[in-house]
Amino acid sequence: MASDDPIQTESGASERLPLLRQDDRDTEDQPAKPNRIINHDDVLSSATRSLTTIGMCLLLIILLDIGLSLLSTGLLQVQEDIVCQKLIHDDPEQQRDCKDKNVQTELSIIQSWQVVFDLLPGLLMAVPIGIIADKYGRSLVLGLSLLGITLSYAFSSAVCAFSNIFPLRFVWFSAIFNFIGGGVTGFSAMIFCIAADLSTEEQRSTTFFYLGAVMLGGAVISNPITYWVMETFGTWLAINMGLFLMALTTVVGFCMPETLKLKQNLSELQPDGEDDSPILRPTMTPTATATATATRHDGTSTINNSYGDVDPALPGTMKGFRLWVTEQISSGSAEARQFLHIIVKQEPRVGLLLLCLLLTTFGRNAQVMLQQYVVAKFQWSWSKAGLLISIQALVSLLLLVLILPAIAQLLLRILSSRDSHTAAQVKDLWLARSSILVQVLGALIIGFAASPGVLIPGVVLQALGSGFNPLVRGIITNLLEGTKNNGDDNDGSGRVEILGLLYSVIAFIETAGSMVAAPLLAVAFRTGLELGRSWMGLPFMVAAGLFGCALVIVGCVKA
Repeated sequence: MASDDPIQTESGASERLPLLRQDDRDTEDQPAKPNRIINHDDVLSSATRSLTTIGMCLLLIILLDIGLSLLSTGLLQVQEDIVCQKLIHDDPEQQRDCKDKNVQTELSIIQSWQVVFDLLPGLLMAVPIGIIADKYGRSLVLGLSLLGITLSYAFSSAVCAFSNIFPLRFVWFSAIFNFIGGGVTGFSAMIFCIAADLSTEEQRSTTFFYLGAVMLGGAVISNPITYWVMETFGTWLAINMGLFLMALTTVVGFCMPETLKLKQNLSELQPDGEDDSPILRPTMTPTATATATATRHDGTSTINNSYGDVDPALPGTMKGFRLWVTEQISSGSAEARQFLHIIVKQEPRVGLLLLCLLLTTFGRNAQVMLQQYVVAKFQWSWSKAGLLISIQALVSLLLLVLILPAIAQLLLRILSSRDSHTAAQVKDLWLARSSILVQVLGALIIGFAASPGVLIPGVVLQALGSGFNPLVRGIITNLLEGTKNNGDDNDGSGRVEILGLLYSVIAFIETAGSMVAAPLLAVAFRTGLELGRSWMGLPFMVAAGLFGCALVIVGCVKA
């Protein structure tokens, strides 16, 4: 009846005036919802925002590579000078021999333990930061990780600057700051997590290719930049420039547009993605959400921030704070249990592929010994052996930027008759199998090479397999995209939001694998030296075996 419609009759409006005023916001928002769903400007705006976010990620990677190179190289030089000054008491008018055995031994002790201490916070914080990223947002953890890295290097710089007050080994305490956001481990996890949020199934592995290429390119350009700065302006200016770049990356990290809810927002823009809820979720941009407020049914105030959903009521008392902490621990434990349930029961392929990443992490660490292996077996100079690293970097860069993306697009066209999910999975699986196969062949050729002419093709072959890691990341993400949660979920869409936890676990696996693999492969190299020239490549033979195990596992995984 017309009279039942409060908008149609004045009497109805008068009788229901309080209800109208209470729902006035809903009444105004309702007609706008279909407009937003079919509005192409919204789609364009979301695409632009995604490209901007990816661009910021690439900028962060380059700035971080340059900043860390300036800091690590500069601090290494300063620490050598400090150790040299304290251990060698020669005539002050004569130049000290800072390459003395005692100096280098003490410096190696400081550096080796520093690496271990720097990695430990990332290992211990991997799961917590993943849960935090899934609950409060990627940009929060990204910014915190960069803040922790910056404070860590600032502390080390201060110890070196006041070495007359602090023992040099105090730099080990700088690792404490890496508990803020998980350090480099947390940064790597969040970069890949943001890229996964912004990419489709078909293009996710290609996005990871480009991320890997930028990481490799940043590492390549940072070394000559560091050399030029230190030679031109001095060591301490290089350190200060590195700290400035790290501070800049921290600011950029905190300003990163949030991607936690981006997929849901994009789906709401599609005609067939209409939500039954009368109010659309806001686009997750810091400026749009930082000042938005809401009211809960119990009357307590909450704040919509740029890190995800509406926060719980802010605890105003110690009791409220304890309850809040208990809720967070309970929520995090539930998410961790759900993740284990998924990889063990719902989607065991994810667990198998995570095992592949662990095996290939062991294998890839053999590359650290490539120069030493070539110098020992073929009596090359260190500078000549360094050319092999340049060859590897160049081949990997071309592979990630040009070859693999082109092949991926070709395979998608060939598989166009299948649905997009299956096509993406088949494409990534075949590329992953090919990549790990060439790594097996490359490692075998390097390990058994009797001459440099045989060695170099093996180096090139192994570099051609460097797309395996981003491909497996893409496959795992796509598998989890289809996973449904039987209980409550974070975004109300029925899909488990565990990407942050996933990429933190991957970072944990790779970090732990590297820590364990380095000494084991060193033992393998020493064993090879004892067995004779033909067995000097034992680390690469072991790596080939590990790659072979990964090949068998990937071969058994079906799309």
